[in-house]
Amino acid sequence: MLGRTFQAILLFSFVLYAIPGYSLPLKTQGRWLVDERTGERVKLHCVNWPAHILPMLAEGLDKQPLPFIASEIVKNNYNCVRFTFSIHMFTRYANLTIEESFDRLNLTKAKAGVIKNNPFVLKMTVPRAYEAVVDALGSLWFDG
Repeated sequence: MLGRTFQAILLFSFVLYAIPGYSLPLKTQGRWLVDERTGERVKLHCVNWPAHILPMLAEGLDKQPLPFIASEIVKNNYNCVRFTFSIHMFTRYANLTIEESFDRLNLTKAKAGVIKNNPFVLKMTVPRAYEAVVDALGSLWFDG
């Protein structure tokens, strides 16, 4: 069983890193990261957004709407997000909903905040809620 889990994680890692490598206009040139279209050097200005701790939901979604948080990241000139996750989100808790996660931890105030600010994530599974945050960020950088 451990072998299959390891294989699944390895496959997920390849897919996770291979797809963006072909879709982003960045490449390496020696030790530098450059814009593939212009050839100009790119400096990453990153923000850390934790989502790996026990509720397994991006921090702050109980305080502010997701579109607001994502737009603040872009507005403040960040061009990358270190969006942390736990392997357990995709292995042990792949079918767990955000609501179930908050209920298990007795996070009543945080759950009320999610209901107020981001009710659409409550019935999502943990991995799907993670994807929703990635989609929100991607839509601002690549669609907007």
